[in-house]
Amino acid sequence: LRDGQGRRVSLRATPDHPLFAPEYSAYLQAAALALGDAVLLGDGTTAKVEGIERQPGRVQVFNVEVEESHSYFVVPAGDGEHGAGVLVHNGPCPLKVLQGLRNYMSGKQFEEAVLRQLDKVKNTTKVTGATGSGKVGNAVPDILDGTMVGEVKNRLIVSRSRQLRIQIEAARELGVPFRLYISPRTRHVTQPLRDAIHEFGGEIIRIDPVAGTAVPYP
Repeated sequence: LRDGQGRRVSLRATPDHPLFAPEYSAYLQAAALALGDAVLLGDGTTAKVEGIERQPGRVQVFNVEVEESHSYFVVPAGDGEHGAGVLVHNGPCPLKVLQGLRNYMSGKQFEEAVLRQLDKVKNTTKVTGATGSGKVGNAVPDILDGTMVGEVKNRLIVSRSRQLRIQIEAARELGVPFRLYISPRTRHVTQPLRDAIHEFGGEIIRIDPVAGTAVPYP
């Protein structure tokens, strides 16, 4: 894991241990996490998954129960007593974990449905842009076809993440608009993100593949 300050730490977990993934607003089993996914830390920030190593074998586990929520923070190895713990869950609540997997799958399915509605092909090409901290980074937008740079988000809250900053800057450099497609379940797009998108003529569109509608946000 790498946190917002660039610190790298390791977290060892069994495949079925649930960790909270803010992007999906739910707990995901450790085995379901992928490179680039974020986990929530105790100080309110996030850490990105930068590497995954699977180690077969038997391991001794301890069943920790926390009253009511059954959730607690685990400090990754290497962080010592000064690190921010990762929010995990350890209770007899399989429905919470299943809901996390449903949210993950619904995000993928929503993206595919939006691409079909727009008659676009899923992009796999990286773009380069400034991250806002004076550095340059890479991102892979969902849509990149010469007419726009586009990203599809099926989240409750969409903020000005590093990924979106790079894509917005890449669209500006390419001379094409940036379009953010949000789902009907999205409750809020943060003002800094809205300002960044609109500054160069971009758009935020609430799209509903089921109803076949696409309207400007807000």
